[in-house]
Amino acid sequence: MEATAPTPNKHLAESEARWMRPAGIFALAGVLLLVISAVAFPRGSGESANTVAAQLRDAAELDSSILIGYGVAIIGFLLLTVPLYFLFQAASARVERMKRAFV
Repeated sequence: MEATAPTPNKHLAESEARWMRPAGIFALAGVLLLVISAVAFPRGSGESANTVAAQLRDAAELDSSILIGYGVAIIGFLLLTVPLYFLFQAASARVERMKRAFV
């Protein structure tokens, strides 16, 4: 039997299958962390800080739980970059017009 080179579509499907589950896990973890940060660590007093003085008062009242909430939200957003990168890679591999600079 003669060994045949894998077709680009087969290689693409294998690559996507390999990265699909980790990308999904990262997406779920990112969304979960964002929800946790919004529910467990509420921010602000409910008043809009339109003036500089109000913004400074809000900043002075920050305690460690609010900072932890922001940290959890930042980690959630960072985790969401993995599935977005996966989607852009998959789209650019399928469509020639897709710009690599979007990644």
